[in-house]
Amino acid sequence: MGRMFEKLDGEAEILPGIRVFPTPGHSPGHQSVCVDTEGGVHVIAGDAVFSYDNLDPAGEHPPFTIMGRFMDIVAAWRSMEDIVSRADVLLPEHDMRTLDTAVYI
Repeated sequence: MGRMFEKLDGEAEILPGIRVFPTPGHSPGHQSVCVDTEGGVHVIAGDAVFSYDNLDPAGEHPPFTIMGRFMDIVAAWRSMEDIVSRADVLLPEHDMRTLDTAVYI
C-alpha cells in the first residue's frame, strides 16, 4: 500500500513542532505525542494517562492516581511525571471530556 514505517527508539521529531517520546509503563513501546501550538504544548498521552481522573491525587501526597492497567507501575508513574512536566494541555486517551473542546489551539 506504499506506507513507510520507521521504528523509533527514544524521542523523535516527526515534523516541525510534532514530537513523540517514550512513555513506558502501560505497555512496551508506548509513546505519547507533543504538539507545539499557539496555546502551548499539547500532549496526547495515549494510554499513559487514561483519564483526567488519573491526575487527581490518590491521597494526601501522591500527585497521581495510577490507572489499573500497567505492566510496570514505576515506569507508569515516571511516564506520568514526564507527561505532566511537558504539557501545557494534556489530552488523556479515554476521557470523553477531551471532546468538550471543539478545537485545541
